[in-house]
Amino acid sequence: MKRMKFSGFFFPFFLLLTALFSPSCSAKKTERNDGLRIVAANFVSYDFARAICGDKANLKLLIKPGMEIHSFDPSPMDIISLENADLFIYTGGESDEWAQKILSSMKNPPKKLFLLVENAEVLEEEIVEGMESEEEDDEIDDGKSLSEYEIDEHVWTSPKNACRIIKALEKVISNLDAQNAAVYEQNAALYISEIQKVSEKISAVLSKKENPFIVMGDRFPLRYFVEEFGISYRAAFPGCSSAVEASPQTIAYLIDMVKAQNLPAVFTIELSNQKIARAIAEASGTKVIELNACHNLTKAQFDNGFTYLDSLEQNLHALEEGLK
Repeated sequence: MKRMKFSGFFFPFFLLLTALFSPSCSAKKTERNDGLRIVAANFVSYDFARAICGDKANLKLLIKPGMEIHSFDPSPMDIISLENADLFIYTGGESDEWAQKILSSMKNPPKKLFLLVENAEVLEEEIVEGMESEEEDDEIDDGKSLSEYEIDEHVWTSPKNACRIIKALEKVISNLDAQNAAVYEQNAALYISEIQKVSEKISAVLSKKENPFIVMGDRFPLRYFVEEFGISYRAAFPGCSSAVEASPQTIAYLIDMVKAQNLPAVFTIELSNQKIARAIAEASGTKVIELNACHNLTKAQFDNGFTYLDSLEQNLHALEEGLK
């Protein structure tokens, strides 16, 4: 690649352009830094805040696209961002143990915390027939906070819960930045309306299916979703189990369920290696279809502006294709 050479005339002209444009760039940077500083742990928290705030806040996503959520280890820069944050949004479940440890050790924690599980209707983890459970069953201590109970933390997969969370989050953000409260309220109402429209489409699709039933050859972070829409299911593992290999007995059971129910597909979740689902599909003569739990996303999706709403649309089409 050739290097650009500046002539005697061009170089002063280049400095002049720099002088002219630098102040405006600095002003924009200062303006952004003066806005509300929000740190979101995972993508769905980020998306809800983005929908509410638009360009009125400085928003940072901690767990980057494609990153494994359950082994996340924040960097020193992440911790600095948390110390400077006006608001930190995170799930509050088992996958966020790192957040609890860091927050408890910080001298200057974020001004305000918002936990998804404390602003939604929650369900306890469920083990259904044929599903492999975790080896350890921890007892519930009555002295624990809600976020520490053995709950299914994927509350946002229910569109109704998502709407509850967005409403509550809008109130918190508006209290932190009253000057833009009207904008936040309007943005939240619009996003909730869009979510409800897609939810109605999903209900319409399912109303045409007789006793909707799915087999998930994967972990199952979609319990809130199936509970809301009345879908029966079988899965290899509960929630976001740390298990990666299913036993031959589990795989055989799920293959039998696909055949017994005469299902056209076996489902998997986003960013999965699909190993279990492909084994079931091959043995049962079906195909693999992805259901999106909006837990995380690829960098390409993030760069292209993928949203929670897009995940619901994806699930709408997946159910149209994957249910008998």
